[in-house]
Amino acid sequence: MSDQSDKKLMEKQQIEKSTAETFLDIYNERYSANFKIAKLGDTPDVECEDKRTGEELFLEITLLEDWDGDIRALLGRGQRRSTSPVTGFSAISFDQDTLSKLRERLESKLPANYGPNTALVIRQVGIPWSFQDYQRYAKRLLSQVFRGREQNYGAGVWILCWDTATWPAKEDIFLLSEVPVEESSEEPASFGNSDNVRAMVTYERFASEAFNEFVSREDVDLLHRIESPHGCEEAVLIAFMKDEPEDARREAIDFYRDQVVYYCICGNGKFSTGL
Repeated sequence: MSDQSDKKLMEKQQIEKSTAETFLDIYNERYSANFKIAKLGDTPDVECEDKRTGEELFLEITLLEDWDGDIRALLGRGQRRSTSPVTGFSAISFDQDTLSKLRERLESKLPANYGPNTALVIRQVGIPWSFQDYQRYAKRLLSQVFRGREQNYGAGVWILCWDTATWPAKEDIFLLSEVPVEESSEEPASFGNSDNVRAMVTYERFASEAFNEFVSREDVDLLHRIESPHGCEEAVLIAFMKDEPEDARREAIDFYRDQVVYYCICGNGKFSTGL
């Protein structure tokens, strides 16, 4: 095997190992499991074991890009495109760019039957899209793309994404191959709440009951409103706990305004004063 082939193999395994570790950290916490990487393989890519129970879990890893060439650019093998090959705009559209690439990725991976103990884990390499973005299309993907083939990955088809409902945002996992009971529309999902939440964020148009309850608390400050720069009436709302430091507030506001997390409902790009 050539040095270049060795390098690519090492690179591939490093990506798979890093992806598996991130996935397992979240999965174990959510399901009170204790899976650890036992071996890096080929098909599937990662073998895991829960030594407390003896249960095995196999992971097939794949990457998801927003635009053609994103993965090559990330690995230093080319330049990233400056405009979308779908829309022709410089702003990335989840609906038109990322969703179409997700369909392609699923179509390439779903025919393989890995059995009951294998999960397909998809890692996005571009914009930190939230689980709410994927949740909006879960039913449509199941009926139009999965078409029963989710059974080929008995441990589920998962995507590594972000939970941007609170600050700071954190990595999350979303089960694409099963529609949650509460998921019933294509609108952005309502945001949750917990005692340790320092801030909450939502589209103004789709502010949930949980968000409204949060901002009505006496220990929560008035809203910060990020208006759309596109001339439409959409906005992003952020509410902070009263004791949240000013520098932390500014960091959160800058993140949600400029770091391509939230895209305007009108479809013309992100909430950014730089547009």
